[in-house]
Amino acid sequence: MGIAEIAGAQLAWWQLGFRARRAVLRAARREGAPVPPWVWDAARGWAWQVLAAPWWWRSAKAAAGSALALPALALLFQGTLGQPDWVSAGAATVAVPPLVAGWVWHNTRRARIIAGHARDLPRRRAGWRLAVALLGTALAATALAHAVARDRAARYDCPASTVDPAVHRWWVGVGGRVAVGCPVGDTRVAANGQRYTVFGDGDVLFEVPATGVARLGPAVAAAWLGAGGRYGPLGYPVDVMRGDGPVTYVDFEGGHIAGRADGPARVVLGSPYTPSHAAGGPCVRHARPCVTVAERAGGVIRLAWTAGPADAFNVSWWRVGDPHTHRREVAGLAFSLPVPVPGGRFGFAVQACDKHFLRPSTCTEYSDNVIVDG
Repeated sequence: MGIAEIAGAQLAWWQLGFRARRAVLRAARREGAPVPPWVWDAARGWAWQVLAAPWWWRSAKAAAGSALALPALALLFQGTLGQPDWVSAGAATVAVPPLVAGWVWHNTRRARIIAGHARDLPRRRAGWRLAVALLGTALAATALAHAVARDRAARYDCPASTVDPAVHRWWVGVGGRVAVGCPVGDTRVAANGQRYTVFGDGDVLFEVPATGVARLGPAVAAAWLGAGGRYGPLGYPVDVMRGDGPVTYVDFEGGHIAGRADGPARVVLGSPYTPSHAAGGPCVRHARPCVTVAERAGGVIRLAWTAGPADAFNVSWWRVGDPHTHRREVAGLAFSLPVPVPGGRFGFAVQACDKHFLRPSTCTEYSDNVIVDG
């Protein structure tokens, strides 16, 4: 039985319409009026392809049904239960195997009813399919239970501490203990009234108007608190903590703080951070890309770089003062960002990656940042 014959029989069955298909089933049970011969021919052709089709066709139909049901159920669970993406996807994975198995069993049962007592139509036992569906459901349920347990541990397996509500919401949203560790005690209040919370990895979190919650590394946080925090000349952070090669920096209302991981952070008043590398400057051969062109031409910012052999490049960009960072994968050594409305400053960094089959990509460090006026 070829693919064209199988697909034709399935299409002819669908084209009968709901009422005609129901009439065929009622007539096969001897509960309804007779149906025209051409309808019987289409119904028997469909029953044959259901009961006698090769295994790969039945597997393809089950896979197509699963592919359609998974995203639909995940969106349904997310919309009705308000659960995170991974919980909704896990619940859909648990629910799909029995639904698909039930759908296959229902179609097989209808095909056998239509076949009636015909000796030339094979009858297959679906016991192994049910066993596979149950095994898949059990494995998916086990994986979901493990993920839920890890998520609960990330959120709740910490000593009891009292922290500011906004900081707690941010901590839960990024993954809790797994992402940044547990709070080291309650939220603290500095002598000048600055509230902050220290976490297990040494980072300091506190509320700010621009970004909701700011996260500073230990050295940057010590320098900022030492300069008076938000009550000092620096004021609030206006951007998230970013990296420029080996340097970590944060722009504030009144200046910036920058420093290397192996040394103290330096407070600079009156100016935002300026990247150490200027596009078009000399590039020293090393194991990460080097941006050579970064300019605005009309309504587009153009970026180009040099790099060693790589399968793809990850371009990160952000508007200075906006905490959100955007990323895109490109195949060549150039990137264009449309900026239809002039204004603002944009930061860029590039990473080179080699892709591997069935394992994560191997990527370099990001290039030095470059800043372009939009």
